[in-house]
Amino acid sequence: MLERLEFENLGPGRKMSFPLADRLNLFTGDNGLGKSFVLDSAWWALTRTWPESRAILPDPSQDGQPLIGYHVHGLGGANKFVWCEFDYSSSPPEWKIPRRRPPIPGLVIYARVDGGFSIWDPARNYWREDNKSPVGSLDRPSAYHFDREQIWSGLWRTPKDQYEKNRDAIVCRGLLEDIVSWQLDPSESETIESFREVLRQVSPKPEHPYQLGPLSELLGRAGKLPTLITPELDRPLLFEFTSSGVRRILALTYALVWAWTEHRRSMRLTRGKATGANRIVLLVDEVDNHLHPHWQLRIMPALVAAVKGLAKTLPVQLLVTTHAPLVLASLETEFDDSTDRLFNFELKSRGDVEVEVVKWAKFGDAAGWLTSPAFDVDGGGYSLEAQAAMNAADDLMAGYIQDLPNHLSEPDQIQRELSRTLDAGDPYWTFWRPYYQQRHKNP
Repeated sequence: MLERLEFENLGPGRKMSFPLADRLNLFTGDNGLGKSFVLDSAWWALTRTWPESRAILPDPSQDGQPLIGYHVHGLGGANKFVWCEFDYSSSPPEWKIPRRRPPIPGLVIYARVDGGFSIWDPARNYWREDNKSPVGSLDRPSAYHFDREQIWSGLWRTPKDQYEKNRDAIVCRGLLEDIVSWQLDPSESETIESFREVLRQVSPKPEHPYQLGPLSELLGRAGKLPTLITPELDRPLLFEFTSSGVRRILALTYALVWAWTEHRRSMRLTRGKATGANRIVLLVDEVDNHLHPHWQLRIMPALVAAVKGLAKTLPVQLLVTTHAPLVLASLETEFDDSTDRLFNFELKSRGDVEVEVVKWAKFGDAAGWLTSPAFDVDGGGYSLEAQAAMNAADDLMAGYIQDLPNHLSEPDQIQRELSRTLDAGDPYWTFWRPYYQQRHKNP
């Protein structure tokens, strides 16, 4: 589990600090302020690898020594807080990590915004660091990194193995082949039931959940292919023909089940001598990506329940970014101040981002959350033209005539613009109409 993450002279802010909660950590803020940067760094702090080996590099024009600090609570307990410096003098320049036994944070799964996944398994990726065993010489991979196609089609040890289709070097057969295999192989009955259950949990409509359909075939393709039964269609649909949102949820479901199944398999084959996971840490970048509003209202509570159901007794920590007010609205009955935290990124001045821990409060519907400190959207979701007209009306009624724009400086101009931009039944009319009617009576 990641207890704390800090940055100095790196990324969008001079200093950023994240005292993370045990269970649920939510990150909101405008585009480009560093939410994905924080998740990438959190993955590195937990696993000592970078997603797809793409390290975060400091801006050489930025003053000061770049630092990343972290505090991980691993299998053996809480490690000391560690500051890591970026070493410009090494070749190539790199982040310097104090040489000590790496912490064991649990099974770590990262659903990246690009549709790919990174998975770190203590039973298959953990290694004890010493001067005689540099990372590059180890046989075991440092982590498993899938791009958005590989999670469907399979992962090989090296690009050369993939090019040559070397079956002996397959790390993961991929979603399409595994789902078929799990359905056909009686020994995988527990695995396929786990997939069905997670899929049921994260479906958009709990009363009509997604289900695995019968295996099918496709002209020009060898072998069987998995299908999905959805409430929208009267026939099973091949996985590959589903929408972007459904594909992402299928991939996330598969990544969770595959990672947990392979961890348990490794523990079984090593007779429990491999390093077991004492928790699951799940990172999800833009959990609302591609999802319809009714799915956004369901995805977070469902995801928390699905991971807990998969891991049974293991604790779960989630780090999740979102741009969707509905995601936060969905957690109003789930959020617990003692185990959960909401962080918001704010641009305070040019080139300086600050992060604040937002005190949780219930804002009701999506419009309420739009105007909350987590999103700060003026107007609560009205069009820009409607908001400008309402602002002018507010200023006029308050007597701030000097603040009115030229095209909205008179009551009749404001009336025409409100009529053009607002619905006749909009609640704002209850504020404006009495004032406007009074002005017409007393010109």
